[in-house]
Amino acid sequence: MEKSTVKTLRIVSEQFDGKVKLSIQDSGPGIEQHQLSTIFEPFYTTKSGSGLGLGLSISKEIIQSFSGILTAQSNSKQGAEFIITLNGNSVS
Repeated sequence: MEKSTVKTLRIVSEQFDGKVKLSIQDSGPGIEQHQLSTIFEPFYTTKSGSGLGLGLSISKEIIQSFSGILTAQSNSKQGAEFIITLNGNSVS
């Protein structure tokens, strides 16, 4: 019988200094450090043969259209975290 691996997704929201911060963190394999600077570029993908590599670039454009910021941080093999920060006025 195969050993079960527990996977988690943690979502936290907070409000500070008139801003709203949403943090989405997973327990997956993480993102290699050398990839963090390119993951938001259109057509960037690590999937061979599938995926267009547009999801994160489109997400970033949508968040920026609300004067927000989308960032990512990760430690290899320790999951990834995406952080969305919006001005409180843009989310009313």
